[in-house]
Amino acid sequence: MREKVVKSTLSIPVRGSKVLLARKTRGICKARFVPYGGKVEPDEDIKSSAIRELYEETGGLAAFPGLTSK
Repeated sequence: MREKVVKSTLSIPVRGSKVLLARKTRGICKARFVPYGGKVEPDEDIKSSAIRELYEETGGLAAFPGLTSK
């Protein structure tokens, strides 16, 4: 049986000693703090996906010009 591979991203924005995390409102991690992320679209590279997911999940509030792909 072959397993399906799904590319996904997780982003943890850091400024100084502070990190920006999301608080889940549903699902298995409800009320817990989690990193931002999601699935990589077929026409995206991983860095573009991470930037898109971060933008979507923060409502455009998080803009990180120094975002790196470390």
